[in-house]
Amino acid sequence: MRQPLYQGNGFVELVDIMGDQQRIVEAARVSYAARTKGPVKDRQLIHFLMRHRHHGPLEHVVVTFRVRAPIYVARQHMRHRTWSYNEVSRRYSTADLGFYVPITDDDVRDEMEHSVRASRHSYSNHIHSGVAPEKARSVLTVSEMTEYVATTDLRNFLHFVDLRLSPHAQEEIRELALAMYQLVFDKQNGLEWVHEAYHLYGMRGADGLLALAMQLILPTLTKMQRESIIKLLEDRHKYVGADAMLDKTIDAVFSGVLRGE
Repeated sequence: MRQPLYQGNGFVELVDIMGDQQRIVEAARVSYAARTKGPVKDRQLIHFLMRHRHHGPLEHVVVTFRVRAPIYVARQHMRHRTWSYNEVSRRYSTADLGFYVPITDDDVRDEMEHSVRASRHSYSNHIHSGVAPEKARSVLTVSEMTEYVATTDLRNFLHFVDLRLSPHAQEEIRELALAMYQLVFDKQNGLEWVHEAYHLYGMRGADGLLALAMQLILPTLTKMQRESIIKLLEDRHKYVGADAMLDKTIDAVFSGVLRGE
């Protein structure tokens, strides 16, 4: 499965995915020498794992991508050091993978594109005059496209998505992260329970759900309901059982909202 990126100049391809939500369930239940307990309880287990940030079983699902992206995007991606990468080398290859100039004001874009084309012309002249590719590449810009293979487990993939789909992330890395997210959670990959649990909790578990409640739901509640949740949040680390009570309260609130109460 492949998605075009960067106005058709790049792409991301899901090369392989090893494992599905059933593997996560079985990894989690091995502690009790058990496997599946049927779709209802297995789905509840996935939600439990995400709500309480027990993310270890997610590491038993592994994804591999092939990416063509601007060098400056690839360098941001490769800051995620829990991934494994292999990248095309300009020391050995002179293949033209294209380039990408960010969308901006027309005048600025024209100037940027002129600079990139000038660097590519200089590179070509150096290659044809016998300069070694490893030295000639020094004139190229980070707008050049690079290609690489990247592999990680589902836990670290979702951590990457959490950070790189943030509104604070650069537009081009958000484009890559969104395409990867859509590829991984395509229905045919058997991760729909993980998808819905991540959509609900993110990687912050109950804290993520509470943040969502605070932003979207609390303003619609009665004063007593709001005060109850806020009090539990303040006290949750003071005594045993506060987390469980908070979970139950949040679940009750969401159920009420879904019923239109």
